[in-house]
Amino acid sequence: MWLAGTFPLALGLLYMGGFHAMIGIFEAIITVIVISTLEKVRPDLLAWNNLKPTQTDNTETEPTEAVAK
Repeated sequence: MWLAGTFPLALGLLYMGGFHAMIGIFEAIITVIVISTLEKVRPDLLAWNNLKPTQTDNTETEPTEAVAK
């Protein structure tokens, strides 16, 4: 529109940036609602609920008896 001379460049960029920022905020709100609902209704569909815990520390080992030589 700026090239055609129908709208000033700075004002057009300001409006376009503001409009896309609002779209991003609404997308974030919708995403939070969908993920929260899935977490409550079908947690098996979310990848982070399917991760199996791994044992990284070996603090819980079975006691061993000392062998005298």
